[in-house]
Amino acid sequence: MNGFLPINPPVREYHSPDTASLNRIQQLAKNLPKMLLTDRVERTINALSEDDLDVSDLLDSNSEEERNWLKSKFKQYGVVNSDLTTLKIRMDEIPVSLAI
Repeated sequence: MNGFLPINPPVREYHSPDTASLNRIQQLAKNLPKMLLTDRVERTINALSEDDLDVSDLLDSNSEEERNWLKSKFKQYGVVNSDLTTLKIRMDEIPVSLAI
């Protein structure tokens, strides 16, 4: 029994490029339910630096896997013309379902 968590994860894991900032994002997403229960979300967010959530290093990459990951994020967040600034803003927004 996983408590309120489902047996199968509701979101598939992305095989994302191995960068420190993306690993940090995945770690935060994975631990979010626990942080919500222990009231550590605000402390964790305040402890982040700008570099912890920076995805701009993907633009300089030559890896096909990294480019495909970035393209999937543009599609997932509905960003046209591969505008990185818009993608950053949309990825930074907290959905209402999580904010409540």
